[in-house]
Amino acid sequence: RFAIEMQGLHLEGCGQYEDAMVQYRRCLEMVAAQGGNKAHEKVYHGKIGSCLENLKRYDEAASAYEQSAEAAEAAGDGAGALEKRRFAIEKQGQHLDGCGQYED
Repeated sequence: RFAIEMQGLHLEGCGQYEDAMVQYRRCLEMVAAQGGNKAHEKVYHGKIGSCLENLKRYDEAASAYEQSAEAAEAAGDGAGALEKRRFAIEKQGQHLDGCGQYED
């Protein structure tokens, strides 16, 4: 799993966010297959949220951050993930404002 995560980090660093998310999702599958570790789930959902945010897919990023927050809460560490979710929602609002969709 570590090698796959490193590949995801490399791809993310190169701006290949879609490919990075594939690697992070593979990591999530491996974590689930090993019985689930909420701390690791928090990290991978957060990384996916970051990629989605970089792709300006704010709704999906907020959902990924929500999953990260839920995993963090289950792991006993919810503050950081909730802050990321709040940030994604703010960015989504800024994007909608820039598109003239003020009511959304």
